[in-house]
Amino acid sequence: MPFDSLTLAAVTAQLQKKILGTRVIKVHQPNKTTIILRLHGNGDNYKLLLCAHPQQARVHLVETTEENPAQPPLFCMVLRKHLEGGRLVKISQNSWERILLLDFEITDETGMPSVRRLVVEIMGKHSNIILLDQASEVIFDGIRRYSHNLSRHREVLPGQTYLPPPLLKQPTPENINEEETWQKLLAGANFVTPLAKAISQQISGISPFLAKEIVARAGLGEETTLEYLGLLEYSRLYAAFKQIKIAYQEEEYQPVVLATGCELYDYYALPLVSVSLAEQQFFPDISQALEYYHQKKEAQNLLEARKRELNKTNQAELSRVWKKIALQEENLAEAEAADKYKEAGELLTTYIYLLKKGMDSIDLESLYEPGKMVNVELNPQLAPSDNIKQYFHRYNKAKNSRQLIESQIAAGKEELAYLESVALAIENSDDLALLAEIRQELADTGYLQQKPQPKGSKKTPAILSPHEYVSSDGYTILAGRNNRQNDYLTLNLARKDDIWLHTQKIPGSHVIIRLERGQEVSTTALVEAAAIAAWHSQARLSSQVPVDFTLVRQVKKPAGAKPGMVIYQQQKTLYVTPGLPPEQ
Repeated sequence: MPFDSLTLAAVTAQLQKKILGTRVIKVHQPNKTTIILRLHGNGDNYKLLLCAHPQQARVHLVETTEENPAQPPLFCMVLRKHLEGGRLVKISQNSWERILLLDFEITDETGMPSVRRLVVEIMGKHSNIILLDQASEVIFDGIRRYSHNLSRHREVLPGQTYLPPPLLKQPTPENINEEETWQKLLAGANFVTPLAKAISQQISGISPFLAKEIVARAGLGEETTLEYLGLLEYSRLYAAFKQIKIAYQEEEYQPVVLATGCELYDYYALPLVSVSLAEQQFFPDISQALEYYHQKKEAQNLLEARKRELNKTNQAELSRVWKKIALQEENLAEAEAADKYKEAGELLTTYIYLLKKGMDSIDLESLYEPGKMVNVELNPQLAPSDNIKQYFHRYNKAKNSRQLIESQIAAGKEELAYLESVALAIENSDDLALLAEIRQELADTGYLQQKPQPKGSKKTPAILSPHEYVSSDGYTILAGRNNRQNDYLTLNLARKDDIWLHTQKIPGSHVIIRLERGQEVSTTALVEAAAIAAWHSQARLSSQVPVDFTLVRQVKKPAGAKPGMVIYQQQKTLYVTPGLPPEQ
């Protein structure tokens, strides 16, 4: 994520206009890397977020705040002691560096005026927030303390003198005012180095992300190297660079958040030529863009983490059931010998007059395949009648075993179908509330431990609304998002004369076409509802998907069946390509 010097410059410009002169009324530390300063002044209240997270370090204003721990951390207490009541008198950025300085006028413990400086260093895994005395530069504390054991350059410890991070020796964009200077700087890079990489290496303050944007604005390819540049290309590069520099100098920022579909992937302080316009969402200021991005990204990350958690449980259960079915099928193969025992008993009964005690086997003609001889083993210690009894005993035992194993395999396959439907629901869930429903379902069915319910809460959370669509000719079509919704939709919400649809022998959603009393369903609505059922199934990427449909009155839930599992009759089948109806 490019929280680079240009992004920080956009934040600095906004903070100077909005919060300069405000007073600190409260300091919060919701987690180990984040500080929230609550400020008042200029006719409004503000919340300033300072974050030193290794991957998400940033500074910006926020509207919302996280829940704070019951006991504030030590660094939070230090900030409260030194900053609360203080007035923010200066906000500055170290040239094109990712270091923000916030100076607060306070009255110290001796009653004398003083200035406390908060240094916010946006340095990836080395990011930090450090409080120091502005005059002496003595450190009071840092959100991340470390000694020379971790850093040869400096120590961040109470009582130590503050040293800034080691700065790069290359010139910053402020020092580049002529095209010739730009060319000389790039000439110091290896000629086979990709152009964007050379720019970020030779000019301090230009991130790799910004360097790629400069190359794109110059109309050059991403893989272009220095060896292919002539005077024209250098001229175009410098012109693109000047666009960025002017935006920086005149504070002309237009923040964007970048997304493909619903998936956010970046942000920046300026519109980008290197990214298609369709992937850029514009915001009125940089803080709104950053808050939106991080809130959405954190929600996406949390959603994916919850999905992985539920998938881990579900996949473990699927693996268990697969192994159980495989073992049962092996046992079934052994139980298939029942037919051989039956045939042997029948043969011995038919040809009992040929049997004598002491025989260990006999060859007899098959009763079912004339001309075929069957060798039947005998126990020489037993009389002929006892040998016959033993074979029929083995037959009855194997037959009963086979019936039991077949019922167990059938139950296993039902459980497999259920778990596959859960896997589909997890995959298709796009918010935490839906995943909470699935988690509750897995807990209700015994696959997960029930979470303790808070006092006064309902035992079972309310079921969320299903997907709702309208067919091209105006019929309302509903589709469940998970098994709990499928049950509610089919067994509670739908009327008996509504149309029920489901992919044939494929995990998927229950789909309902709502009908008024006496209304007939149209062919268009039926085909579109079938396509919706196929879309919300495991066969979404297939074509010619079989979808069964029948009246809701023909759908029953067997006693003890798991959520979403039903039986139905009098169905007809449509073969459709998965899809959703056109937007109205």
